Amino acid sequence: MLVFEVKKREPKKDLNKMRREGLIPGIIYGIDDNIPVFSTYKSFVETFQKVGGHEIIKIKIENKEIMGLIKDFQIHPLTDKFLHFDILGVTENRKISTRVPVKFVGEPKGVKEGGILEEFMTSLEIEVLVKDLPHSIDIDITNLKIGDSIHVKDIVPPKGVKILDDKDSVVVHIAGAKLELEEKKEESAITAPEVIKPERKKEESEETKKGK
Repeated sequence: MLVFEVKKREPKKDLNKMRREGLIPGIIYGIDDNIPVFSTYKSFVETFQKVGGHEIIKIKIENKEIMGLIKDFQIHPLTDKFLHFDILGVTENRKISTRVPVKFVGEPKGVKEGGILEEFMTSLEIEVLVKDLPHSIDIDITNLKIGDSIHVKDIVPPKGVKILDDKDSVVVHIAGAKLELEEKKEESAITAPEVIKPERKKEESEETKKGK
């Protein structure tokens, strides 16, 4: 389990000053009282890149260690830098809801026949005990043919895992390449601009001729 080290901070401390010093503020909640904390910006980014919000991490705070899940974060709208993080403190027997990645296993028959793999969902919202939290949910797509789809309701989750997404949502689909090309041609024909031919100059009227 990855270890993420943080330190306690004073609630009224200037957060912008901390950010200028290469630190990032955060808060740990869910176990006893909320705990305002901070870490180095580099440490948080490295941790987030490895686990995101999908895996339980061990949080080292002073002489104490707790388990937690990065539940939320704030990003600057212009610089895309992290500004703040929220960690949900958990215990092994606590039930949580979180998103986990979807892992597609195998090469579909439909792709071998020239079809196109369309991934509509790359993660699933699940409810599970912390101790049973999977790293990912594997979906075997080997037998999918052109035109076949897998919906949420078709997935058999690991033991103790409940999927919360809409059961009728499409997770993955095999589209036919030939059919798509035909559809694109039809769309192009519909959207092609109409070519307007220039009108011939109208013949001069009799009155105009007489006036000359």
